[in-house]
Amino acid sequence: MKKQQKNQKDKHWHGRIYYNPDDSRVFVQKRPGLWAWTINFANPRAWALGAGAAAVLAVLSFFFRQ
Repeated sequence: MKKQQKNQKDKHWHGRIYYNPDDSRVFVQKRPGLWAWTINFANPRAWALGAGAAAVLAVLSFFFRQ
């Protein structure tokens, strides 16, 4: 029975990636008890956050290149 419960909890985890379209959170705690967080890649806001971070890095690398 424990294995079935574990599979139910882990069905949205694909390796290190969390993908759950029914979960509205952008940031999700990796495992209970850990102080680690990840992004729900099924949430469009998470993709916007990633694109924004990439844009900031691109702009900074443009201005600070030698």
